[in-house]
Amino acid sequence: MVLEKSYIDNIFKKILKTTHLEHYDFITEEHKPKETKYEGEKYFVTVKSSVNSDKLCLFIKRALVDSEIRKLLPIREFFINENYFYEHVWASLEHFQESYGGKFVFHKIPKCYLTNSKQNSETIVLEKLTHFRANDLTELFTREQLLLVFQEYGRFHALSFAYKEKHPQEYQRLVSQIRDNYKHYKDIKMYVEAMNYSHKICVSYLDDKIASDIKHYSQYATNAMEIYIESSQYKGNKSVVTHGDGWISNYMFHYDTTGKPLDLRFVDFQLSRIGTPVYDLSSSLYACSSPDLFSDFNRLLEVYYSSLSQSLRGMDCDPDKIYSFEDLTRDWKTYSKFGFSYAVFAITKSLVEDESDIDDSLNTWNNNMTKNMEEQTVDVVNVKSRLTLLLRHMVINGFL
Repeated sequence: MVLEKSYIDNIFKKILKTTHLEHYDFITEEHKPKETKYEGEKYFVTVKSSVNSDKLCLFIKRALVDSEIRKLLPIREFFINENYFYEHVWASLEHFQESYGGKFVFHKIPKCYLTNSKQNSETIVLEKLTHFRANDLTELFTREQLLLVFQEYGRFHALSFAYKEKHPQEYQRLVSQIRDNYKHYKDIKMYVEAMNYSHKICVSYLDDKIASDIKHYSQYATNAMEIYIESSQYKGNKSVVTHGDGWISNYMFHYDTTGKPLDLRFVDFQLSRIGTPVYDLSSSLYACSSPDLFSDFNRLLEVYYSSLSQSLRGMDCDPDKIYSFEDLTRDWKTYSKFGFSYAVFAITKSLVEDESDIDDSLNTWNNNMTKNMEEQTVDVVNVKSRLTLLLRHMVINGFL
């Protein structure tokens, strides 16, 4: 696909606040990530001034307009939610943190230049994260990456908690328009079958000798999507604005010359919603990390809570009152099922050796998902190892 000149011109007249585009050169490159993404086309655009050295590097995500795809997937809802996050939620949280005059600073979310929520023209334009990169789907988080993710989630969630504490009415008004796009998945045949099939694979890998695993897990084999959706419904009163999508490509890292991660950006807020912090934390731990890192579980919670509590104090809030460590561990025991179920699906999908043909016929996949998944070549050794060790972790700790 190629971005039409009229489309580019319309965007940059708004961003550059000029009608004199003859003074600018545009270089466009389509971005095709390895993983299948049905919801939109993605482009990098570099804008260079022809009269000085000014340059702007942007990332454009434009919704697919194919009517058949839109019948199958809630593409418009995805874009409206992300646009609302940037236009209103993140804008309000940024303004709120500025009121503390530098006592608390969190800039781990890309700058947004433009959004468009008009039907069949849904678009979001963000800064291009030139010095950041996401892991490949099979490149799991290192310990350093995971610790950084938990630390920055602590700071991100602290903003919601503090804003809600200081401005409860404004907060409720702000978050009332955030959509819960997870609820749509239960009505998408393709995802229901894929979720159920992923959990059936996990069951098939269990050793009959580990009876407790089978006992605790057997319900997932036939009711995977129902359990997933139920666990995604937070019933507590300690909610925050969540990132919402712990897919490994939604974390972008900046490294030093030795390869150590120094900084990160959270990207893709189409599934952002109100819920427990555990939704973000459990998804990133279980879906993006090696089971070897489960031994760091207590340390990870401590890193997260230290970051959260320090950030809350920086905004003149009492962390023990707002979200205690006991609240965190209690929520994990109840709601980490969401991250677990998300991970079973993500692990099975990410270790398919070749999904290049999936985009070619979305209707075919939607109508024959189980059959098509069975025909895919899966990295059985890695899938079996990750799924069985993840299940052991959940059972041993009483999280299922």
